[in-house]
Amino acid sequence: MNLTEDGRKELIGAWQEWKAQIWDHSIAGRKVLAGLFPVVQARTFARRVRGELPGYFPWTAA
Repeated sequence: MNLTEDGRKELIGAWQEWKAQIWDHSIAGRKVLAGLFPVVQARTFARRVRGELPGYFPWTAA
């Protein structure tokens, strides 16, 4: 199945809107754009692996 040009534009627009949402990230202690959550989570996990954090607590939606 292929998207039409209009469907593609609508899908990409909705994705861009979703990524622009701002969510509280209690572990990071700040607000984070939804599109940056994978980066923040990867950095948090890396800090745990390096021993900079006592544990890894994945973010979950409240």
